[in-house]
This record gives sequence, structure tokens and C-alpha cells, in this order.
Amino acid sequence: MAVFRGFIFSSGGAVMDFLYSVNNNTWMGRLDARVKIVSLAGFIFIMTSSDSMAALLCGMVFLVLLGALAGVSFTIFAKKLLWILPFGGTMAVILPFVVAGAAIARVHLGALELTMSDEGLIRAVLLTLRMGLGIFAVTLLVATTGLGRLMLGLRQMRVPYVFVALVEFTVRYINVLLDELKTMSLARKARGFESGRSFLHRRTFTTLGSQVGVLFMRAGNRGERVYQAMLSRGYCGETGAVLSSGIRPLDIGLGFVILAMAMFLQVYDAGGWQWLISLK
Repeated sequence: MAVFRGFIFSSGGAVMDFLYSVNNNTWMGRLDARVKIVSLAGFIFIMTSSDSMAALLCGMVFLVLLGALAGVSFTIFAKKLLWILPFGGTMAVILPFVVAGAAIARVHLGALELTMSDEGLIRAVLLTLRMGLGIFAVTLLVATTGLGRLMLGLRQMRVPYVFVALVEFTVRYINVLLDELKTMSLARKARGFESGRSFLHRRTFTTLGSQVGVLFMRAGNRGERVYQAMLSRGYCGETGAVLSSGIRPLDIGLGFVILAMAMFLQVYDAGGWQWLISLK
């Protein structure tokens, strides 16, 4: 429980540092934000449709190499993998026991017996690799673009302003909510509350459920006050017109290289190498 709370409270500052500490002096940093969004989104779409572990691993290695050339260390990629553990880790553990297939292992939990299948294990590994590849691509995009340029690129692509504003406000005020949560946790501790060993502890579950409800109420009230303050300062739902700058041919070429790499891995894994050999 203490480890989980520490992870939640430290994530807010880490997210903000990650979004705003961007090195734009590299070739990837100078690449047009729209080109990066389209090319990396296409890379994710093409690669995650693959059922080959080798192709997915090669895609992840390619993204790490791009990051290294852009000044993004492997440590940053590895840390972002922790973000998929709450959902992705749970799914990866469950899948081997719920998907039908040839039994490869059995786990006994008292009177309960769980059977691990080979098909379930393969699906769990593929799911983990797909999520890891997606995290790597998003990490590379954000680490070389930054929040401001990323939102500007989305607006230049005519993405609905409501969606862009929602993302901007969420990122901007996430630390405010985490501070509110930390204050509530300190107040709870000052009243002598001690959490159980897990979330399944009855008193812990009830108290944390009430805290989440109160946090939602306070977040709604805080959001309403912020919105009224913005209206009093002239906010009318838009932040002004966005001037669309031209995209350099070099940017288009680099974006095409990223997409071409994804298509090459797919074709090669599907047996395209045999076709190339037959041409010789």
C-alpha cells in the first residue's frame, strides 16, 4: 500500500518533468509535430496488427535506436513501461489461465486449480509486447516534441478543440489533484488511520472508496472555480487562431522512413524475404 501511494504521488511530478523537459536541438526534435504524430501513430497501427514476437521486438528496438539518435536514453523508455503494469500486467497474468489451449503448467491455490495454456501464454506475451511498443512510440513522440508543440500540431491537423483543450487542462491540473489527494491522505493519517495489507481489507477498501468519492467532488468544484475564473478573464472556448506552417520535404521523407520500417518488418515477417530471394 505504501509503495503504491508513493508511486502515485511521485508520478505527477515525473509526468510534468517529462512533458516539459524536451530537447529540440536534435533532428527528431526539429521534425514537424504533425509528421511525427502521423508517422508514429501509423507505426503503432501497423506493428500492433502483427502476431509475430520477433517483428514486435524489432519494432521496439527500432524505436529505441531512434530515441538514442534523438538524445532519449533507454532509461526513459524503461521507466515508462511501469505505467502499463496496473492494467497490462494484470491482463498478462490472467490471460494464460483463461484462454483455451494445451496445458503446460498447473497452479494449485488451495482447493482451486488453475491451468496455464500455451495459447494463453503466447497471447499474454503478444499483448505485453504490443503495449510496450505503443508506450515506446508515445514516449519517443512526447520526449522529442513536448506538450506545447504536440497540442499545436493536433490543432493544425484540425483535431476538435474540445479534445485538445481537455488534454491540456488534464495535464496542467493533474498535479493539483495529486496535491489534494496528498492532503487528504495526511489528514486521514493524522486521525489515526492505518491501512491494511491490501486493498481487499474491509476497512481500507471502505475508507479509500470514500476518499475517491470526496476527491471527485472536490475536483468538480475546483474545475468549476477555475472555469469561472477563466471566463472572467475573457476565455470564450478558443485560444485564438492557429497559423498553419508548411511542412518541409525533409520532414515528410523522415516520416516516410518510419512508416516504411514498419511495413518492411511486416512484409519480411510474412515471408517477403523468400520473395526477395526468388527475384535473384
